[in-house]
Amino acid sequence: MDTARWAKRWPTNSPAWRFHCRELLNDDVLVNHGDAKRHDVPVKAGIEQVCGICIVIDSDSDNPYITVTARSLSAKAKIITRAGQQRYADAIRNSGADEVFIPEYEAA
Repeated sequence: MDTARWAKRWPTNSPAWRFHCRELLNDDVLVNHGDAKRHDVPVKAGIEQVCGICIVIDSDSDNPYITVTARSLSAKAKIITRAGQQRYADAIRNSGADEVFIPEYEAA
């Protein structure tokens, strides 16, 4: 899968977003659409059993919180989290992310 194309921002109700979710599902990747800030959403999605989690919310204030929650629920999972700017990358790593990507840098 070409990760550079994920650098664009799609509203969750857009045809492009639905297309890429379908593409991930075709690759047997679980896609969960819900408010990940709510503790029950990742639990209902089965977060305790996953080997990897990608947190791609377009919010540098929410991503560390979601990362901490994901790490507390799934200690062994590899967590990859999005940062909108370089200055937030260290905070997100410190919150439990194994890797942090910045789409603006990835697309360049």
